[in-house]
Amino acid sequence: SFAMAGENRKLLAPSVYLILISILYFVGWVGAVVPVDPQWSDATWVVVSSIASFGSFLIFYFFCGVTVNMIDVHLKGGTPSVGEGVKDAGKNFLAIVFLALVSTVIEMFARAARNNDSIVGRIIAGIVEAIWTVLAFLLLPAIIIEDASFGQAMKRVRALHKGHMMLIGIGEVGVRLVTNLIGFVWWLAIFGVVYFSFSAFSTTTPLLVLFVV
Repeated sequence: SFAMAGENRKLLAPSVYLILISILYFVGWVGAVVPVDPQWSDATWVVVSSIASFGSFLIFYFFCGVTVNMIDVHLKGGTPSVGEGVKDAGKNFLAIVFLALVSTVIEMFARAARNNDSIVGRIIAGIVEAIWTVLAFLLLPAIIIEDASFGQAMKRVRALHKGHMMLIGIGEVGVRLVTNLIGFVWWLAIFGVVYFSFSAFSTTTPLLVLFVV
């Protein structure tokens, strides 16, 4: 994946758009909710957060779909284009909506389990979340490359990966271990920089460093 990105930097463009639009999306939510100063019930908050999560997943899967299209074109020797990728993702928008909807339901289930005191519930929620994460990234190429509906993509994934789920699972565990390790080192580095700043400088500078980091 990194080698491909090195060969063609254009393949990274959808990820950049994803980050920028996601930031604008959440800033919009904050800008809409904070001035209202809502005194909503827990049930209302669940509904609002579900809608926000759905929109976030929709943006995420849409731009992942654009990336899938561009990588497919690149691997076939063509010239990938963000515009063509957007058209392809738009053509399969309904299937992407279903993908985002299921992801939202699983996210809400996992969030409720994490807020619960049951350790078993949290473990089960984590397993379900991990399985769906793997499945979602298997479904998306079937949806985008083969123009499959959500149901057709499920059947296609079962057919393609029958007997290989252990390998896929091990790959997912490996990826999670690597990303968690990188994240841990990153947070250690952040802590070190901030700690050094508070030790070595006046009050204003460390706060500025903390904000930037």
